[in-house]
Amino acid sequence: MAEYNGEVIVEESNSNWRSVLGLKLSSHCFPQEYVQLYLEGRVRTISNVATDTLTPCHLEFLLMMEVQANLIVPIRMANQLWGLLVAHQCEFARTWQDAEIKLLQQLADQAAITIQQAQLYEQSCVAEATATAKAGHLEHTLHQLQETQAKLINSNGKNVRFRTISSRYSSRNKQPRQLYLWQPL
Repeated sequence: MAEYNGEVIVEESNSNWRSVLGLKLSSHCFPQEYVQLYLEGRVRTISNVATDTLTPCHLEFLLMMEVQANLIVPIRMANQLWGLLVAHQCEFARTWQDAEIKLLQQLADQAAITIQQAQLYEQSCVAEATATAKAGHLEHTLHQLQETQAKLINSNGKNVRFRTISSRYSSRNKQPRQLYLWQPL
């Protein structure tokens, strides 16, 4: 069973309420069965935290943030639960409307697409950097080989001469066939 610790990583809030950005939630408040439910697409609406059936840990967590009602929608990617998109109502209890729920679901879907594209972009940047490093290494190796070749050709201050040792036509395709031999002068 995996540990599902969470952290609030993005927040948009009315300045009248306490910020929860960076707030962490431990796995004991978010058991594995919740993960499975959200992975299956569960949407959780809580109209009134004071009257809804909540675990003590969840209730304490919401009250600490001064939440009166909330709406929770999963952000799912590649058969995994990436995170949750959560709307809190802090001023008073409320009944969430179908249009609000659908809108939050659409936002979660768009967030999943955006996150996935960002991850693919990051992977392509890493692949490009790796390919550039390999190309640089190959270029360096080629340069070393060229230097070695030049040294061999000009070894001991001697020039190398290439001469044809055989030149005749092949009987099958009438193409000239040549063999070369190099030797230091």
